[in-house]
Amino acid sequence: MDLIGYDDPSVIDDLYLDAIQAGSSVGRPPTPRRLTITLAGTPSVSMEELAEIPFEMPRINYARHNAKPYHYTYGAGRLRGEDAQDSSANSLVKLDVHTGESRLWADPDSYPGEPVFVAHPSGTDEDSGVLLSVVLDAASESSYLLVLDAETMQERGRARVPHHIPFGIHGEFYADEQG
Repeated sequence: MDLIGYDDPSVIDDLYLDAIQAGSSVGRPPTPRRLTITLAGTPSVSMEELAEIPFEMPRINYARHNAKPYHYTYGAGRLRGEDAQDSSANSLVKLDVHTGESRLWADPDSYPGEPVFVAHPSGTDEDSGVLLSVVLDAASESSYLLVLDAETMQERGRARVPHHIPFGIHGEFYADEQG
C-alpha cells in the first residue's frame, strides 16, 4: 500500500487555525512511503520511504492502474530551501516509485493545487496524458488552470481567470462516456 506519511501525528496540531495564525512550524514534510503487509506466517508490516521529496495529494493514472502495479505518481510538492514557516505547495512533482527519480514543474510566486491526471484517450504508456492543476499566481492575485504534459512535466497551456480561485480538495476527471 502506497501512501503519503508523516513521521508522527503532531502535524494534526500544526494544522489547527490557531496554530497556523501563531506561525506554527510544520515539522518534517510528508513523503511518499510504501507499506508492505505480510500475512503468511507471522503477520508483519514494513515501511520504506520511496523518495525524500516533500509531496502531498498523490495521483496516479487511476483509469489504467488502480489496484495494479504502476510506476508514476504525481502530487503537489514543496521545493527545498524555501521558508520553513510556509508549508504551501509551490511545485508539481512526477515521481517514479521504482527508481525514486522525480521531475518538477515550478513557477515563481505560483502555488498549485492538487493535480488531476487525465489519460490520453488512445495513449498506451502509463504517463500518456496531461496533468491539470488550479494554480494561484500570487503576483497577479489571480489563478489559472495549468495543463502539463504528464510524461515530460512541460507546460502545454494556461487558462487564466481575472480573480483567484480558492483551493479545493480532491478533484476528479470523468470522461464523457456518451459523446
